[in-house]
Amino acid sequence: MKLKVFGFFFLLFWGGNTDFNNNKLFNLHNSQSGDEAALEALYQSAGGSGWSNRAGWSSSGMSLGDNIYGVTVESIDGELRVTQLDLHNNGLSGSIDVPELGNLTQMRLFSVAFNSLNSQLPAELGNATNLKYLYLSYSDDVVPKNEHPHEYVQAPGGYTYDFHPGKDKGSERNIFTGAVPSNWGNLSNLKWLVLNWTDSAKGAFDGISSVPVELFDIQSFEGLNIHNNNNVADLPFPKGITDMNNLKHLALGVGKSSHNNHGWVTGSLPAGFGNLSNLKMVRLNENGNLTIDFDQVDFSGMTSLVKFTAPFTNTRGSFPQEFMDGTLPDFKTFNIGFSLDNTGVTGSFPTQVKSGMQVVNVSYWNSMEGAIPAQLWQNSTGIIQAEFGGNNFTSMGTTDLTGQRKLRNLLVQDNNIGPENWPNLAWGTDRVKDLSRVNFSGNRYVFKNMLWKPSNGGGKTIFQLYQGLGLTIFKYGSQQPFGQSRTINLSTGSTITIDDFADVVGHSDNRYQWQKDGVDISGATSRSLTITDAQSSDAGTYRLVVTNPEVPDTILQSMEIRLHNS
Repeated sequence: MKLKVFGFFFLLFWGGNTDFNNNKLFNLHNSQSGDEAALEALYQSAGGSGWSNRAGWSSSGMSLGDNIYGVTVESIDGELRVTQLDLHNNGLSGSIDVPELGNLTQMRLFSVAFNSLNSQLPAELGNATNLKYLYLSYSDDVVPKNEHPHEYVQAPGGYTYDFHPGKDKGSERNIFTGAVPSNWGNLSNLKWLVLNWTDSAKGAFDGISSVPVELFDIQSFEGLNIHNNNNVADLPFPKGITDMNNLKHLALGVGKSSHNNHGWVTGSLPAGFGNLSNLKMVRLNENGNLTIDFDQVDFSGMTSLVKFTAPFTNTRGSFPQEFMDGTLPDFKTFNIGFSLDNTGVTGSFPTQVKSGMQVVNVSYWNSMEGAIPAQLWQNSTGIIQAEFGGNNFTSMGTTDLTGQRKLRNLLVQDNNIGPENWPNLAWGTDRVKDLSRVNFSGNRYVFKNMLWKPSNGGGKTIFQLYQGLGLTIFKYGSQQPFGQSRTINLSTGSTITIDDFADVVGHSDNRYQWQKDGVDISGATSRSLTITDAQSSDAGTYRLVVTNPEVPDTILQSMEIRLHNS
């Protein structure tokens, strides 16, 4: 009877004193024993028996010390606490969604990338308010997996490497599902979050489903990467990003349905984005419902900016001159190609161009015009990607690219360039060894532009030299009509000579054929056409068709010459 009475009063005290209970629970969680319980639960839930290195780990009876693989401990308030939990590339499987993770309140780094997890994201991590680095999944397609992202980007000499999201998952096998917990917004000390490639495969739609706006209230971010997650969609561009004054690396792109007028970040890039003076690397790729209006966002104050890429978004407005004119001293890369806006980016490049540019991409569905500035090529000899296709450019700016050392892509298709010679390169040197994609098609080049012989080409034509590189892509056909269209009034009995194109198509190996109303004229195989004793039946539309055996599969046509009865 005494035992029953004691038990009754104990339960009454324990169950009735809520504050006492909460404090007890908090002390249990915020303690060495709570950390040990978290490690044991994680080991059991994430397939610990199959880990590559499980030294010091167990599903029960663990004791914190320096002998546990991947665990860093420190003495805090008189007891050992977990401050780092680094299990990346260690054969984890199963789930990390265990309640006990909330015990790790002193943890500053948590990394489980490059494993084989299939898990929801643990809401309990929202209790780890000392957390600074959270690495869950990313690709090693470009960046190495043996360095933490915040360490990798710090290159020698103060240079900042780009934390590239990669073009596929690489050796990352983690799958994370469901919503990113909203209480992760409590992680007010978080500096880096990397949550890329959470789907099971590049084309799958089974990864994280949503990202809470609360996450973007964290102002301590230096690196925020949520990229290549196909299943997440429809988050208006978070205004909280404009308050992240420490932010250096931002990647929010490639969401549901990718660039097919969807993506996952929507709305408009706010004007306040231009105030992020510490931001270095920006990726907003393939957000088809995101508008980036360069007339509304002033980038001139972003003096740390190195890279800005936003292909397949609704880019519009005037080309930001600060990208190339030296206002941004470290700026090297921009990709604003494939605008989904009706007009895209307009205007022209500045004539005065800074040095050090590496990637220049305004390809397609933009409306830029004028000449590509000669200073771009002269001042930046390390350009890797030169992509200008699908605009209204009228000139390459130079025919001498022998100073270029790293070109991989030279894409100028579908402009109004020419007639001017194809650009010369440093043939037979290491400067052309990386070149793989060249496209001159859809311009106004004629055969003499393709068949000139540069002095450094060993007697070969420029066409032969490009062809001899074994390029992955080499396109040059389908040029726009050459010359100028005009109308000639036909007088019966007169002699009419059409010789409009001598300065345009003259080349000794050309083959000519005149057509009337789309039909070959028998015997009319000279560059000029003479009609004697003209009759009304000679009225019609004439074109000169030109081929050249040295440039196969290419047919050039002149603009129309119309003969009209007076």
